[in-house]
Amino acid sequence: MPPKREQPATAYPPAEGNKQGRATAATKAVDRPTHHGSETRQTEQVTGRVPRHIKTAILQIAKQNGWTESKVIATACEAYLEHDLGEKFGVRLAAQVTSAMHKTLQHHSSHLSFLSVKGFRTSDESRILNTKVLSYLFGSDTELYKQIVAQAQKEARTNLRKRLEEE
Repeated sequence: MPPKREQPATAYPPAEGNKQGRATAATKAVDRPTHHGSETRQTEQVTGRVPRHIKTAILQIAKQNGWTESKVIATACEAYLEHDLGEKFGVRLAAQVTSAMHKTLQHHSSHLSFLSVKGFRTSDESRILNTKVLSYLFGSDTELYKQIVAQAQKEARTNLRKRLEEE
């Protein structure tokens, strides 16, 4: 005959939910997966407390659409999240579009600045070259040289005004 134990044989460590020798459910019935029908609990329970007038409105919407209270709450939550995510997406999209436009305009502005400097340098080189050529041509007759330079400046201003008026 085996020796008598001082305590009954139990699992070690004790089972979850053990209550004086009787096993209890490890999870609540609400969260327990179902094993019937096509639903395999692809949804989660959401609960909360709302003021009475909101509850009344929820029940009224459910009645109008032939839905359950749960369906109204699920639809309302989905609509809120879609709206909230839509707003966040809109903000992100606006920031990205603004950033892209800023980069594009900055590139364009840099390119225009480069072209302006290049145009100025080229025109200044031409001016200096023409000044030297004219000084060799006219020699000591500086009065005629000054008249030609003044006439060239006047024609340049007139050409520039015509271009601006055309645009």
